[in-house]
Amino acid sequence: MKKSGFTLIELLIVIAIILILIAIALPNFLEAQIRAKVTNAMAEMRSIEPAIASYLQDWKRYPRDGFELPAFPGTYPEENPRIWVQLTTPIKYFGRIPYDEFHVANKDTQGNQRSEKNQTYRYYGAWWRCLAIGGNPKKNSETCSKPEAERDFVGKWVIFSPGPDQVHNYGEWSMYRPYLRTAPYLYSPTNGTTSIGDLVKWGS
Repeated sequence: MKKSGFTLIELLIVIAIILILIAIALPNFLEAQIRAKVTNAMAEMRSIEPAIASYLQDWKRYPRDGFELPAFPGTYPEENPRIWVQLTTPIKYFGRIPYDEFHVANKDTQGNQRSEKNQTYRYYGAWWRCLAIGGNPKKNSETCSKPEAERDFVGKWVIFSPGPDQVHNYGEWSMYRPYLRTAPYLYSPTNGTTSIGDLVKWGS
């Protein structure tokens, strides 16, 4: 008795059906992954707030931030992990250095590629570029001579992530209220799962 089996045409049809099902399911799976990363990033940034508050209580100032200006060599770049060491050493205000999943392809506001070794959330204090961490003890700029109210900053500090588009649309300007009003670059999933916009957490 001759055994029946799948013909080549039948096998190709089965493979085609499987590929169609994968093509339908894969975008939904990838979108769910991105939504989960957004939720995790916002939750982690919120969880850092108590650590910053405890640091302020002990040191009477907020943690120092980072920036890159040729006039002030020796400071750490904004996303350098050493900035967050202030919250982990010598006192453990936060359990670990907070790494950002969206920083893998990190670029600055001009689209320039940043070091892939620096994959932490960015942080700025309300003195913005006035009290930076690094090897240079003298960190002053024009903004430091102005009262905080004149600088019109949002909150006392800010933590942010480039979000799903992996590009910093605000950069350090997320601290500056006039810029926030003129450039609405906060991430919103209603604009698309991978739309432009940063994930931002301000501290009061």
